[in-house]
Amino acid sequence: MYKTRKVIFVAWQSPVKRSWHTVGKLTSVDGEYLFEYTVGAKFAESFVPFSGMDDLGVVYKSKELFPFFSNRILPSRRPEYKSFLSWIGLGVGEDCPMVVFEKAGGYKSTDNIQLFPEVVVDEDGRFELEFFAHGIKYLSEDVQERITKLETGSRLYLLPDLQNDFDEFALAIRSEGPAEIIGYCPRYFAQDLGRIILRNRRDVSISVARINQDAPTNYQLMCRVEGWSKENKKIFMDRDFSSIANA
Repeated sequence: MYKTRKVIFVAWQSPVKRSWHTVGKLTSVDGEYLFEYTVGAKFAESFVPFSGMDDLGVVYKSKELFPFFSNRILPSRRPEYKSFLSWIGLGVGEDCPMVVFEKAGGYKSTDNIQLFPEVVVDEDGRFELEFFAHGIKYLSEDVQERITKLETGSRLYLLPDLQNDFDEFALAIRSEGPAEIIGYCPRYFAQDLGRIILRNRRDVSISVARINQDAPTNYQLMCRVEGWSKENKKIFMDRDFSSIANA
C-alpha cells in the first residue's frame, strides 16, 4: 500500500554560542506521527530534551500531533490567520500541520526553535528548496524598504560571510543593481549550500519566490533555491540528522 510520508527536522539554537543544531525529526505516515531525537541533540552543548519527550533514545508515536508541535501552529481563530496562510503561500484547506511547518518553519518569537523540511535530492543530484530569509530585522530601514519592492523571480546571490563571528558557515543573501545584503540563508541549509557554491558557483541559483509587504520581517522574503550536487543524497544529511534510536 502506498503511504503518504512527510519529514520535518527540528533545529535548535544554542543560547550561548548562537549556533544551530539539528536535534530531532518529526515524521508523518498516513496520519500517525513519530518523533525521534537525532545525533545533533547529543553534541549540542546545553541542549535539554523537550517536555514530555525526555528520553533521547526513544521513538515517540502518536495519532495526534505532539503538544510541542501543535503549540507551534497559529490558531485558525486568530484574526491574522488568513493573512498568515497567504504569507506562506497556502489557501484555506491546505493548512495541514506538516505542510504549514514545511512552509512557515514553526517560528515562535519566544524560543530558539526552527522547523524545516527534509530536502529531497533526486538520483541526478538535483534539488529545490524554499525558505524565508533570516536576519532582516537587523538591517537598515532603507534595506528593509527595498526588500518590500523586490519582484517575484528576481535573481539573488549567496555569499559566504567568511568573517562572521557567530557562524563560520554563514551565507548572506545579496540583491543586484545595486548590490546589497538583504538577509541570510538559514543556518541549517547554509553549510551544504556554501560547500556547493565554493566548488562551483553555477551549481546553485537563488531567486525571489515571494514578497509579503504586510508581514513581519521573518515572513517577508521567501527565497527559492535550485541546485545540483555531485554528492547526490549525501547533502543535507550529515551526522546531526541521523536518528539516535536507530543508530
